[in-house]
Amino acid sequence: DNGITTPPDTGGNCTPPTTDPACEAHVPAKSFDVVKKASESVAVPSDVITYTLTVTNTGQSDYDAANLVQYTDHLAGVLDDATLVAGSLSSSGQSVTVQLDGTDIEVSGPLAIGDTFTVTYQVTVNAPDTGDAALTNVVTSPPDIGGNCQPGNTDPDCRNTVKVEQFSAKKTASGTGTVQPGDVVTYSVTITNTGQVAYTAGAPATFTDPLADVLD
Repeated sequence: DNGITTPPDTGGNCTPPTTDPACEAHVPAKSFDVVKKASESVAVPSDVITYTLTVTNTGQSDYDAANLVQYTDHLAGVLDDATLVAGSLSSSGQSVTVQLDGTDIEVSGPLAIGDTFTVTYQVTVNAPDTGDAALTNVVTSPPDIGGNCQPGNTDPDCRNTVKVEQFSAKKTASGTGTVQPGDVVTYSVTITNTGQVAYTAGAPATFTDPLADVLD
């Protein structure tokens, strides 16, 4: 909103308290917010993660067929660690278009003042996860359409990281595979943390080495 005033006793039409609509200009602002959330912050291989993106028109103008809400959910940093669950990509808005383009989810649709729509999908963490053990992604929207996720933004609602907890075990035995009575065989088990989460004394990495077929 913007208004002008004219001094008293000058004959201007914008002397306070004026109600002349010619003295004001009202330009409704367009804006929308995207909030992205994951069902887990830490996952293990084979877990299913549900992502929910909530989009709200926070402005004073509708997004209509000629001026749609638009954003891209970039999944390259997710799909190196997980697989999109077939058929899980959906939206709550009947007029909202949601489609997968390579490793990007493209979303567009109308949105009235104060209204909200959601987009959801699921991914399954690969087992084992041979990526970087962090499902990291960011949402971007085109500049100049009022979104909070424009390129270069630092809004935490526009990005998400799910860390993967995993470790690998490798067992070796000394010798060539043939032993004689009286020989000593040395077994070594090496455990490597291949994830992005530390194992602690309270939540340790745990394994079982069954020796029934050795000790007979």
